[in-house]
Parts: sequence; structure tokens; C-alpha cells
Amino acid sequence: MEESPFSKEILDFKDSLKDHRSQKDLAVEEGIELRGRKGQELEQIVDEIINEAEILLSDHHEWVTEKLSKTKEYLEDISEEDLKEAFLEGLKNSTIQYYRLLRKTQPKQLSLLQGAEFRVNLIRCFFADFVLAIRAYQTQGISPLMAVNLAEKSQWLNPGSILKLQEQYPDTTAETIVYAAIHNPIDPRGFIERLPVLQKELKDKYPDIPPWVIYQTAYHYPKKPTEFLDNYQTTITQLRELFPELDQTNINRAAASYPSQPVKYIEQTLRSVTELEKKFPTVGKVLLTKIAFSHPNNVEHFTEQFLQNVADLQLAYPNVRLSLLHSSAMSNPANPTIYIEKVLKKEKELQGRFPDVDLWILKTVAEKYENPEAFIDGFLKNVETLTLKFPQADPGIIQKAALGNPKDPEARIKKWLENIEELLKEYPELNTWIIKRAVISYSKDSRGYIQDFMQKFKTLKEKHSTLTDAKIEQMIFSQKEDSDEI
Repeated sequence: MEESPFSKEILDFKDSLKDHRSQKDLAVEEGIELRGRKGQELEQIVDEIINEAEILLSDHHEWVTEKLSKTKEYLEDISEEDLKEAFLEGLKNSTIQYYRLLRKTQPKQLSLLQGAEFRVNLIRCFFADFVLAIRAYQTQGISPLMAVNLAEKSQWLNPGSILKLQEQYPDTTAETIVYAAIHNPIDPRGFIERLPVLQKELKDKYPDIPPWVIYQTAYHYPKKPTEFLDNYQTTITQLRELFPELDQTNINRAAASYPSQPVKYIEQTLRSVTELEKKFPTVGKVLLTKIAFSHPNNVEHFTEQFLQNVADLQLAYPNVRLSLLHSSAMSNPANPTIYIEKVLKKEKELQGRFPDVDLWILKTVAEKYENPEAFIDGFLKNVETLTLKFPQADPGIIQKAALGNPKDPEARIKKWLENIEELLKEYPELNTWIIKRAVISYSKDSRGYIQDFMQKFKTLKEKHSTLTDAKIEQMIFSQKEDSDEI
């Protein structure tokens, strides 16, 4: 193994690393800020240390590569240049932090930053924490991009910081903890503790806005959340008029995630869907649209990775529904099994607690809600009340309304029943279940679904004249499911 002052084993400078980490804690206690004018002396020190680090990285490239070898596959989508840039940015901030801490607490020791040995030790310590952090985040199932972002914040965070936060806040999602650490590394605990309070306030004030938009607003706009949500509601109305064919979920995503240019985002993404259909002709448009709107950056590469992950997951989990495999591959492409195992564990717990509730409901709730037990308690009360109020509605309609629109299921049931009655008169030759499916599952264009169904029925009937109508209907139903899901 190559030897140099930079390449000493981490254990050889355990004391230096321990002291380096204690300086981080002290910087937090002293309220050291990284923002603000640096001044000529600090600018010069930062430039010199960054230059020295670049030389060391170049001269000992083989050693650096060896230290990162354990994360090579994990970081395969992160370029070496991006990784280096993250390291140098973090080192720059660590230098600023160290300088300002010394100036505040030990001004006579500022000359330390001029010493060659001290500088090399600072670079080595930051490099050690940077690498150890990425290794730790890999084992915790954090996405590679997030891991590099977190490692860049190593002037504030230690490799074990995320794990400690997860132990301290077991009821907080991993995503929230990671976000807090990235965007508020000085005081992630304060961010985590304030977040649910703000979320509750916003939920009470904006009951009709989707919970994920409320959560995202509390994350990204904690200082002016009401201003953002007022603008969001105005944007939603405008986008509905401009893109009436677009699913409401994607309209919500455009307004919430791209508030400055939602129309441009939608138009670009729809063009991406058209290109994806050409490259992946066997994949349904519904799924490609979901992928494109969820991962607009480098969407073609993500689609290839997604399909490969789904294929691998089908082998590993042959009895798990495809929709859950899709959600896992979509939400955590680096380690999709973590999401699957979490949902399956929750499903099992719910089956034990609610043995009389249909399994499809438990599966839906386990995947969709952070607190599924509380949701099911409210859901069962809703179903009981709605059953008495709408005796003419079958259980499926009541359950789906209570599940899909828990805040106002009555309005949804009334609308569904009215639409079903109207379409039954319009299409008396169709089975009731087809009409119900059109209204409930394709409410935005029920007639379009019915007309498409009837055309397919006619084509298949001519091709398979010996089959019963029921069999042909089932064939169409299966084809529709496949086109949506594959």
C-alpha cells in the first residue's frame, strides 16, 4: 500500500480525529456561522488548503481510490469529479469553521492554520470523516446522492450522526432525519422537533391540501409556509385549466415542487413521456408517466434502472404485489428491499391488530400512511357511518370512498352514485361492474374508458367468437391491468 503523510491509516491518528470531532461540537456550542464575508486572511488560508488538498488527492490517487473501493458499486452513478467537488466544498467549510472557532475562542492559536503539518492533519481528518460517512450511509440504505450531500456536511456531522438521530427520534421517518441533517446540520434536532408542530398548524389551516404537500412545505418553507401554500392553491387552479387531461397527482407535484415554472416542467415532462414510449414500447404509458413526473432528471437512465430493479425484485419477492415492487424501486432505487421489508412488516402487524379488515385495505394503508393504525381506526368509523347513510351503495364503493377521500367521503359517494346511474342508462347493455369500475377507477374520463372497453370487446369478439362475453370482459380487464402495471 502506498505510504505518505496523507495515506496513514485512520487508526494511526485516532486522537487527532477525536479532537477534530470535538471541535465540531464546540463550533455548534459557540454558534459559529459559515456565511458572511471571509476577509483577506481567511480567503488566502482557504485557497491554500484547497490547493494542498488537490495536490494530495492527485499525488495519492491510488490510495484514495483504494479507500473508496468499498463504496465503488454504491457510488457508481456519482462521477469522480462530483465526489471530489463535494469533498473540497466540505473541506472549505471545515477550514472556515476552524478559523472562526479559533478566532473566537483562542485567537492566539490562529497561527496554527499556517503550519504545514496542521493543514495536512486537517485535510486527513476531514477526508476520514468524509469516507467513513459515506460507508455508514451505505449500510443505512441512504441513496448515494444523499450520502454524498451528507458527507459534504462533515464539518458539522460525524459518520454516526444519522444513526444517533434515528435512535433518539424512532418515530421520525428516515427521510425527515436525512433532510434535517442536510438542510440544518448545525441543529438537526431543533428542526426535527419543530417540524411536527408546524405540520399540524398547516394541516388545520389547509385541510384540503394533500399531506405530502404540507410536509414538503414545512420542510422547504418553514419561515413563510402560508405564503407558499396560498400560491400553491392558485397555481393548482390554473394548471387544471391548462392541462385537463393530466392526473391530479402530477398537477400537485408540478405546483409544489416546481413553483416558479410549473407549466414548463409539465410540458417538458410530457415530451419525455413521448420519448420513453418510443424507447420502452412494452411499458404502459401510465407507468412511464409516473416515472417521468417522479424522476424528471435523467429519466431514461432511471427508467432502465427501475425496470432492472423490478425484475430483480420479482425474483426475490415472487409473491409480493407488483405495485409494491414498483413503489420500492421508485422511492429507493439504491436499496429497494428496505422499503419492501418495512411495508411487509407493517402489513403483518396490521393483520394481527385488524383481522376483520380486508387484506387489500390493510396493504393500501400500510404503504400509504405513516400512522396506519390511527387511519384504520378512523376508516372503520367512517365505513360504519357511511353504510347507514348510503344503504344503496355496495361495500366496495363505501370502502374506496373512505379510503381515497377520508376527509369528505360522502361527497365522493354521492358523485359516484350519480355517475353510475347516469351511465347505466346510457349504456344499458354493459354489466354494472364495468360501469362501476369506469366511475370509480377512471373518474376523470369514465366515458372514454367505457368506449375503449366496448371497442376492445368488439375486436376480441370477432377474433374469438366461441368465447363467452364474460370471458372476453375478463380478458379486457386483464389487458388493461397489464398495460397499466408492466
